[in-house]
Amino acid sequence: MKAISDAWEKEYYAGNLVGTIDNYFHTDAVVVQKGVGAQYGKKAIKEMFSKMEEEYGQVKFERKNEKACGCDCCICMSCEVIIDSPKKGKERGNSFQIWKQEDGKWKLYHDEFEILK
Repeated sequence: MKAISDAWEKEYYAGNLVGTIDNYFHTDAVVVQKGVGAQYGKKAIKEMFSKMEEEYGQVKFERKNEKACGCDCCICMSCEVIIDSPKKGKERGNSFQIWKQEDGKWKLYHDEFEILK
């Protein structure tokens, strides 16, 4: 999973938010921002992250205390995150993800995160 996470981060850091979602998110993906709301489907997820990018700028992620478990049908990952934003500085958060296979590739199916204040 590290190789997949590194690949989607590389695409995102290259300035391709839309491509990152198109290439690495499952068709039925859900993104949950704890305490704020949830978005279903790539179109809604693109709109959500585009708004966040306007607010935060293009952020850099540092993952700590990564844990993963899985089986044939899914992989669950959790970690602490340091979000480095050009507009807001560094903030801490937590992330939980479920990855499922779609068309023979691992895709992000459930992305749940919280930004700690």
